[in-house]
Amino acid sequence: MTEEYIGTKFSTVFLAKEIPQDPRIKHMILWGKKLSLLGLTPTYDIAAAGNLSIKTDNGYIITGAGIDLGNLKEEDFVEVKSCSLDTKRITAIGKKDPSSESMLHCAIYSKRPKVRVIFHVHDDYAVNNCEELGLRCTINEQPYGSKALVDEVLNVLDDHDYLVMKNHGIISLGSTTEEVGERIIEINSKIKRN
Repeated sequence: MTEEYIGTKFSTVFLAKEIPQDPRIKHMILWGKKLSLLGLTPTYDIAAAGNLSIKTDNGYIITGAGIDLGNLKEEDFVEVKSCSLDTKRITAIGKKDPSSESMLHCAIYSKRPKVRVIFHVHDDYAVNNCEELGLRCTINEQPYGSKALVDEVLNVLDDHDYLVMKNHGIISLGSTTEEVGERIIEINSKIKRN
């Protein structure tokens, strides 16, 4: 990703400043550590890269903006209740701003209702070699957290469960945190062996 991180590009209206409650948050904390140990969630001076989310009955729970996935705590999660790409507004419950890619997660959950989990990490091996490896990739690079990125992803997503975002990172989708995380590890390992 060549763009400098400046924070979220939407406004957040908090319905409550409470920590979301869901037993699957513990799974996401573990996966954040695993993916961080693999070097897939780099940290920078002002923020860290990557985000994890799980669908709920009334929205989805996502990691907070700029949070280091290798050191997640329960208070680092936010439940997004609604989002609007048109007004760039999110309503949420939590103590932190939701991830800057919250609009992307919202759009994917809307387009693919059977998806229950989305992990977005920064696998440079996949990003830099996606064409040679035959991985599904967006056509154009788009700014993080933008409607243009959402549109770019939705244009090529179809029924794919693993997608490279050009010069940005990857997303893995599925039903469980284990399925989504293991797919990332498997593809990353396969790429490194080649």
